[in-house]
Amino acid sequence: MGQTERHRFIPAGSCSVAYADMPVPIGQGQTISQPFIVALMTHLAQVKFDHAVLEVGTGSGYQAAILARLVRRVCTIEIVPALGEVAAKVLGGLGYDNVSVKVGDGYYGWPECGPFDVVTAALGHVPPPLIEQLKVGGLLVMPLGLASAIQQLTVVEKIAPGQTKTRSVIPVRFVPFTRFAGLNADNRTVLVEQDCRGPTLLAESLRLRLRDECLERQHLADCVEKVESRTVASTVIDQA
Repeated sequence: MGQTERHRFIPAGSCSVAYADMPVPIGQGQTISQPFIVALMTHLAQVKFDHAVLEVGTGSGYQAAILARLVRRVCTIEIVPALGEVAAKVLGGLGYDNVSVKVGDGYYGWPECGPFDVVTAALGHVPPPLIEQLKVGGLLVMPLGLASAIQQLTVVEKIAPGQTKTRSVIPVRFVPFTRFAGLNADNRTVLVEQDCRGPTLLAESLRLRLRDECLERQHLADCVEKVESRTVASTVIDQA
């Protein structure tokens, strides 16, 4: 994350909001996710350099850019054409040639791009097509639960054809972020521009926050190495 310029993925490229640990509106009623959540989901995905990853919900393209530095290929789907087109242009302009962007309904995945080692999504429930396109041993990382309530950031592991193991990690809320005092009527940032040394500072801030989260839960040894030690549930589900 320290090498990825978050301000490139938000309207007007404002550094004054890009490197705060909070969501930022990107138009169409959508936001670029809080950096802490991006970091946590990426960590939980346990990505490797030879992995193929499916991202459902391209948004700004920021999560895809983070993943692209870590894996062989990223296939990302955005249902809102305006967002998908902008994200594809930004990612292409920044040289992320291992990212493919598709405008469409991510519920059905992207079979032509798969199978996948990792799937990330924010749909609130697990669509069967995403499990089908996941390799055995692969992971799906997503919030589960109604968007109007507290959700659980969840890791679903495909342990065999038709069978998954699920563990909940941390309560989250994935809801449209529709108001922000730093935007004017044209949905453009109006805060004062600052210098863009943000990626390195943001990465260090997130590292310290992860450490503090672990200390609060008295799981320091495990949690610093693997945030998933905060797991609160584990079940086996048969996919009928």
